[in-house]
Parts: sequence; structure tokens; C-alpha cells
Amino acid sequence: MSSTSTPTESSCTTVSEPCAEPSAKKAKLTTSDFEMPSIVVFVVGNQKKVLQMPRRIARESSDLIDAECKDLSDTAVYIKLYPNIPVEIFTLFLVWLSTGDLNNAEEFASHPANPSAVDLEDTSKKLNQLAQCYHLAEILIARPFQNYITDQICKYLESLVDKDDLLEKTIARNVPLVYVDGQKESKLKCLLEDAIVASTTNLTRCMPIDNPELEPMVLAFWNGVAISAIRRNKELEDGRMRFPLNWGEERRCKYHEHKNDDEIMDCRERRLEKQGRMCIDQ
Repeated sequence: MSSTSTPTESSCTTVSEPCAEPSAKKAKLTTSDFEMPSIVVFVVGNQKKVLQMPRRIARESSDLIDAECKDLSDTAVYIKLYPNIPVEIFTLFLVWLSTGDLNNAEEFASHPANPSAVDLEDTSKKLNQLAQCYHLAEILIARPFQNYITDQICKYLESLVDKDDLLEKTIARNVPLVYVDGQKESKLKCLLEDAIVASTTNLTRCMPIDNPELEPMVLAFWNGVAISAIRRNKELEDGRMRFPLNWGEERRCKYHEHKNDDEIMDCRERRLEKQGRMCIDQ
């Protein structure tokens, strides 16, 4: 029985038109093309979930990881334990590292299909996730991620303005996360205080849960809101303290973390450029 296979004919049917050289010959391969990339291994949560990320990407976004990997050889494996960080939250960080957008994470709380159906449980869950991501960024000293999360919080809170005190109640539900490191001032606390003041002219204290242990931090937070409200009168005269929130003067950035003055100026220029585009669109 003869074989049904037939030899493949060359695509070069004309002598004057030689075959194109295979791409493999154009781009020469080297040993580095077959080397295993250096990775960072994270053991996360009480389930001890093992997650990984290319070391180069992790170092670029985290000063902590960069410092601890600085003297490691390419073949060494960097392992970091985070038993107190929920796997869901750490996964959000890795999704952001990979794609630059938390909306690509299945774990990320999304808006309901019907905006009018949004309730306090939904909004509290989403702000809770964002606040936990913010604190993870602080632990990792990951300023790019921290500033991204700050922008996401501001944008989300702005979407809750004029929705029957939903913004104030959502923030009040998450006050314990503001003081996760004790009662100290922070840019996250400042942002949440300003958001409440900018969203209403009738401040009322929200005490979302009857828990004596949390009462001191809740009272401390609302005292901060009251101080922010005093500042508001002057800032309103200057056309500020309203959404989108004022991000600071030329020499400072009110809510972002920056390493130096150059980063502050770059951030300011990006915001001004964005504002300019918004004005054109309107």
C-alpha cells in the first residue's frame, strides 16, 4: 500500500525570488533565552498560599523588595512570608503588577449592573478592599501601587456623592482600617476626612457599629473631619475642597507618596494635563 504522505513543495517557485530567511536566523538566540527568570516567592495568608512574580517587576514597584533582593544572585530564590495579609488582597497587588488595573482581578468588588441598586454592603466591601490594598502598599513600600490605590479611592468616593449619605456611611464602616497602625495621621485618613467634608454641608457623625472598643478611633476620626471642615471654609474661597479633591500646592502632594520633588512635579503635571483634557471634553 502506497503512503498517502506527499513531500511538501518549496514555496520558492521562481529562481529570481529566493525564499525569505527564517526569522530564527535573523534574531540569533543566546543562552539567556533559555535561562529561568529570577522570581520572588510570596507565602501569603494563614492558608500559606504560595504565589510568585518575576523579581524584576516586583523590585521596580517595591522599595522593600528591591532593597532585600539587591545583593541576591540571579539563581537565588527570594521568599517572603506575609501570614497576616489576606490572599485576596495580595492577589490584587499581583494583578496590578501584571496588568496595571485592579478591574482585571476576579476578586475585586465591582459595581452592580444597576447603579441605583448599590447599597451600603457593596460600597463598604469595595472601600474595605481598597483600604487594605493601601496598607499592603505601605508594608511593601510600593509607592506606585499606593498612589494608584489613592486615585481609585478618590474616584470611587466621588461616585458616591449625593447618594443619601452613602459616602459618609461607607467611610464610617471602614474607620478601623484608617487606624490599623494606631491613631496616627496618614494621607489615607486625610483623604477620607476631606472626602466627607467635600461631599456635604451638613456634617453628622455616623456611628456604624455599637462596639465600645472601636469608639475611641471613631471619635478621633470625626474630630479630624471637624478640623477638615474648618479648613474647608478657607479652601472653598480658593476654589478648592470639592470633588475632584484638591491634591495640594506646587511643592507638595496632599494624598500621594513621592520620593522626591521631581516626582511631585511629574504628578502635578499629569493632573493638570488630565484636567485640561476633561475641560476639552466638556
